Amino acid sequence: MCLALPKKIVEISGLTATLQDKRVVRLDLLAKEDVTVGDYVLVSADLAVEKLSEEKALAMAEIMNCDIDNEV
Repeated sequence: MCLALPKKIVEISGLTATLQDKRVVRLDLLAKEDVTVGDYVLVSADLAVEKLSEEKALAMAEIMNCDIDNEV
């Protein structure tokens, strides 16, 4: 079973994004969406699987008791 975590994008280069926690993830599944620096994404296995609103990302982080800025 995989766990997906909300994370914030700080840099985008092609189909990869650097997250606030310094991890680099692939954006392949979100290529058709308008994903920009500052957006929140749901990350599973180094792959961004869904774009999230800030409100939803922060609520998920609170429920999961995780820090969006750091690795779990």
